[in-house]
Amino acid sequence: LKDNVNRIIGNLVVEFKANDWLTFNYKAGIDNYTDFRQNYAEKGLLISAASQGAMTEQRISYNEINSNFFARASKQFAEKWTTSLLLGHSFTHINRTNLSLIGTQSVVPNVESINNYNVYTTTTFPGKKNIIGVFGDLSVSYDNTVFLRVTGRNDWSSTLPQANRSFFYPSAS
Repeated sequence: LKDNVNRIIGNLVVEFKANDWLTFNYKAGIDNYTDFRQNYAEKGLLISAASQGAMTEQRISYNEINSNFFARASKQFAEKWTTSLLLGHSFTHINRTNLSLIGTQSVVPNVESINNYNVYTTTTFPGKKNIIGVFGDLSVSYDNTVFLRVTGRNDWSSTLPQANRSFFYPSAS
């Protein structure tokens, strides 16, 4: 098995403090790689996919971009009331492909080249996915003894049927 991977991973973070109770934060990241794999089995090997010899070449590419924005407010009112509010947005985009070429029944024994086969099978697995989300989190406390917290998040996924792409998950405590 031969494997050749090229990968880039990066991120960016920007934060802005508007005043002593309000902060904005943005984060973005990328994960991008390509992978080229070769697998060769000589003619006559017991582990060979085919007793006539076989070779596989596989090309994989993957790209993921993430983006998150947060607005956070924390404020104390009077002497006993404390509040915190977080509002945000997230976005994830994934694009991947997987292309495989399998050659069987070698023409010339012991020649390690994908061009050396009589029968070829190809498979491809493309895939794209987008997820967009918005969320909020509100916390209120009185005298540091009574607490209320309400949260909500709604996501939209491109991989679900259009009528059911949106899903909401609330909570309260």
